[in-house]
Amino acid sequence: MSSNARTLLKGKQVLTRAELADFLNVLADQIREGDIDLSLDGQRVRIRAEEQIGLSVEVKDTPKSGHVKRELELEMWWSLAERQGSPSSGVQGPSD
Repeated sequence: MSSNARTLLKGKQVLTRAELADFLNVLADQIREGDIDLSLDGQRVRIRAEEQIGLSVEVKDTPKSGHVKRELELEMWWSLAERQGSPSSGVQGPSD
């Protein structure tokens, strides 16, 4: 990411497998439709997904004291079409 990148939404949650599967199903449907609406920790962002989306997948194990921390990271990216306007379009705060 470039140094002028702006974080629109960031947070962490602990979910059950079923809750995570539901979240991913909703996200998959939104990606398919092209309009993504995410809410987390009182923040909300609405973004438009372009037709072509890059995907990076990483699975890693990190030894910890008495256990191993396993991580599965999914990262998606795409370029915004110029017609969408400024990078802040679609971003909403907690009260919106």
